[in-house]
Amino acid sequence: MERISFIFTICFMLLGPIKIIQPFARLTQGKERSFKRSVAIKSALIAAIVCVFVVIAGDNLVSKYELSFAALQISGGLVLLLAAMLTIFPRAEPEADTAEDRSTLQVALGFATPVIVPPAGVAAILIFVGFAAKYPGMYQAL
Repeated sequence: MERISFIFTICFMLLGPIKIIQPFARLTQGKERSFKRSVAIKSALIAAIVCVFVVIAGDNLVSKYELSFAALQISGGLVLLLAAMLTIFPRAEPEADTAEDRSTLQVALGFATPVIVPPAGVAAILIFVGFAAKYPGMYQAL
């Protein structure tokens, strides 16, 4: 139970719903309710598929290339460090585009990967996959 709460806390911080509210509102501003709902559902499904793919592919790649757990920790830690540095020192980004002439699937694809499942979230999932060999029940928690 302790591992499940730890994984939930880390995933909530990196993949959680709070950080996506503002970008979603900005992206779908002025759109009708059915468009917003469709984008939200499709984005959530795409993000879930990406997370499952990272777990399955990550496990296969770690075992296929015989990556050590220390290498996985170092590379994941570097990605998390870069994500933290970008949070502290944000880059000047161009004006955010809106979903003007794009379909709901195009908007969902553009929203799911960098916003809902950021690189730091992928790194955290891969680190948890590395822990799964030592701790039974880690896959179920993920």
